[in-house]
Amino acid sequence: MTRMVITEATRFLYDGLNLRMVQRRDDVVDWTCDRSKQSFSFTDAEMATMLGDDTASFQAAGDPPPATLLPDPKEVSSEELDEAKRKLAYVVDLRASGNRPSVADATAAIAKTAERIGETVPPSNRSVERWSGIVGFPDQDEPLDVYRLLARHSRKGNRTSRISEAQRTTIDAMIDRYYLRRPPISVKRLVQMVRDEIRVRNKELPLDRQMTIPGREAVDNVLALRDPFDVAVARRGRAWAQQQLAAVHRQPASQAPLDKVELDHTVADIFLIDDKGYPLGRPTIGYAIDRCTRMPLGLYIGFEPPSVLTVMQILKNAMLPKTYVTTLRESGKWDLKHDWQAWGVPRMLMLDRAMENLGHDLRSSAGELGIKELAFAATRTGRHKGTVERAFRDLNTRMLHEQKGTTFSNVVARDDYKSAENAVMTLTDFQKEVHRYFIDIFAQEKHSGLNDIPDRVWRMLIDKYPSARPRPLDQIVHLFTRTETRTLGRVGIALFNMEYTSPELHAMRMSPEFRKASPDRSALVRYDPADISQLWVRIPHGQQRYLKVPVASNWAKYARGKSRWEHDVISAYHRIAVDAAFDPDGLAESHRKLLDNQDKAKATRTRTRKSNARLNGVGRTSPAGDDASTTPEGSVSSVTANKKRQPEAANDTSPTPPPQLPPQSKRAPSRPGVRRLSSNGDL
Repeated sequence: MTRMVITEATRFLYDGLNLRMVQRRDDVVDWTCDRSKQSFSFTDAEMATMLGDDTASFQAAGDPPPATLLPDPKEVSSEELDEAKRKLAYVVDLRASGNRPSVADATAAIAKTAERIGETVPPSNRSVERWSGIVGFPDQDEPLDVYRLLARHSRKGNRTSRISEAQRTTIDAMIDRYYLRRPPISVKRLVQMVRDEIRVRNKELPLDRQMTIPGREAVDNVLALRDPFDVAVARRGRAWAQQQLAAVHRQPASQAPLDKVELDHTVADIFLIDDKGYPLGRPTIGYAIDRCTRMPLGLYIGFEPPSVLTVMQILKNAMLPKTYVTTLRESGKWDLKHDWQAWGVPRMLMLDRAMENLGHDLRSSAGELGIKELAFAATRTGRHKGTVERAFRDLNTRMLHEQKGTTFSNVVARDDYKSAENAVMTLTDFQKEVHRYFIDIFAQEKHSGLNDIPDRVWRMLIDKYPSARPRPLDQIVHLFTRTETRTLGRVGIALFNMEYTSPELHAMRMSPEFRKASPDRSALVRYDPADISQLWVRIPHGQQRYLKVPVASNWAKYARGKSRWEHDVISAYHRIAVDAAFDPDGLAESHRKLLDNQDKAKATRTRTRKSNARLNGVGRTSPAGDDASTTPEGSVSSVTANKKRQPEAANDTSPTPPPQLPPQSKRAPSRPGVRRLSSNGDL
């Protein structure tokens, strides 16, 4: 390369420094800065490159010195100015150590400055020398200019867009038309469509207005200008966008135990089996947790789907003392380490907007049970009751996903694992292990959201903030029920195609007080969906008093231990099988025939076995107070269990085969709720 002609009077302006030529060595020129005492060496090719990039320039003799562009003090942030002052402190102390200090003296001066301003890691000697050269050597009366040490990062890089306005308009149009819609397309597909569109438009444009074909980065840059939330709403829906991108605020902390109780249901990620080893299906878990202490409060485990029945069972378990846990521990049936201390009446109940929560049954019972408020989360906003949602997640991931027969959380995680074939746990075992998890593990370990142990916090706060305690179970058992309004007739109360009567009910009906309080002879009736053998009638002229009324004697044996769902199934079978008027003897005969037919059929579908377990009353109720049973008295499951405990009762005529749902006909039902008979007499 041709050598540059450089005289001794020529100055080389580089990186804010005014360099003087020292000597030339072939194609290398040595330079020095008289103020900073820094030395540089550049080849002719390097200087030519710097001149072309406008990062350096020559100043001939007689030319005015170049103006130094300093930032406007009004545009400098306080952080940038503090950083420049920090650098200047090192420069001042280094110059105070003398002219051309040794390496040891410079290192000592820098270390002393770092200690004075409180920096643990001082800068290197070379960095401080470079800062000193940038500041320069002004006249004796002029102070050092701190603004020369401001960072100049804003001058780096290309700050202009490389996408033309025509390209941007085309990309935006393709985004609006094809990308922001459902079902969504991928960005890769969008890039290809943009490129194809520009090729088509270029055919109609003159050569001097042709658009370049953009790449993936150009499309990504235009997409980055869109609001991510609006993009998510257009591509995934508002609910998904709210869940993934919207700001989440921590729920207000409750001050005292039972101030706020969250309640919800889930289907457990595990298959259970019956006593014979057949898979029954996935059980329902209903759970209530105290928001203040994160203490488990109520529990339901069974095969009933989420309904008013399960909600009432959770509340009953939550509000009454858990003495059944102590009884099972002391008897050796459950090898748990701790008792379950939490119980009481919630002041506020937080629920989702499921049908079982929005009906009048829960509102009616809550008022009489002492629950002050029912709060409902918005649809698909689990964060509003995140405490119970997280408890379900932890139960699945920490316990159920480690058990044989687990279904995992999704089909991808399950892969080819046969959940039903590997199931080994019965409902009884599952109830014990879930109690163990919530009582011995969840309640006894540090909770990250609480930063303490739930059981410890409960015991500390429950004495400081005593809560309302419910009345004995026999005085409030009728409140964990559903409600109906019925007219009192001469035969009593007609409900579920059965009659409920008693001398006390007849006397109340004939009393002048009742006639005055209820001229149309109607009354509020409560019944337990888990056991329809009795109901409770509210006395209109009393102070929220209820009269217990049993089913009439000719239905007594049939209705004992029957749930409403079980009764509806049997009634439908009876109507179809006999196509005659309803009578209790025919109903009992239909029940026996249903059991016999299903025992012969020996259903193989897991869904049918789960319905059979529900029909038998397996896990229909939740233990509460002193009662640890989970099946109502008189149900098939209860009778079978009593026979196993009492072998001498061999002559008992109660049905023992597990009742199963009738096989459904492939033809559509003639009317809702009624199924047709097949040619062989089955449903």
